[in-house]
Amino acid sequence: MKHKLFSATDFVDAVKHFKEQDTLGKPVYKDVSPEIKPLDETDRSKLKTKPQVRDIKIYQQIMNGGLICQE
Repeated sequence: MKHKLFSATDFVDAVKHFKEQDTLGKPVYKDVSPEIKPLDETDRSKLKTKPQVRDIKIYQQIMNGGLICQE
């Protein structure tokens, strides 16, 4: 209850995780490659795309109904 494991499946997964940590003496992490490997190698320029950044006040106005997003 302390760790909010309310199903048997979650409890079993937690036990396996902590057992692996205990036997190895260190946390278990999957080997993750830092390089992004896109499925389509033809257009790598899409990887450099940056999202538009707006002031938080614009979103607050939209949520309050004071501004209509026109994009």
